[in-house]
Amino acid sequence: MDNTTKSALPVQVKLSPEAKAKLVSKAKAAELTVSDFIRVSALSDEKVIFLNGSGGIAKSLAEISTNLDRALRDKEITTDAEKELLEEFGDIYNIFYEILDKLSDINNLEEILEV
Repeated sequence: MDNTTKSALPVQVKLSPEAKAKLVSKAKAAELTVSDFIRVSALSDEKVIFLNGSGGIAKSLAEISTNLDRALRDKEITTDAEKELLEEFGDIYNIFYEILDKLSDINNLEEILEV
């Protein structure tokens, strides 16, 4: 995501050593530079969920979803059983993202409460 250009302006932020270590750790866990982590976190219009270890699951679900959508578009899914499978996968996909959202909320609450 490093889209730094000559027109990019630096921003300085003062952090305690503990806060800086936490920021660096979170950026590393998200596999981003600290600058990219801050940009994504601060500038996104949507809630940002960094998947960490569950990223592989999300990637697999996204690939399956893409393949199923393509099969549906190309009229390769024709039977009622195949259509039902597609609907059930959509439910699984949505549930997975609801779980990630709740986990994100729990992690944020733990950080706020410093549990």
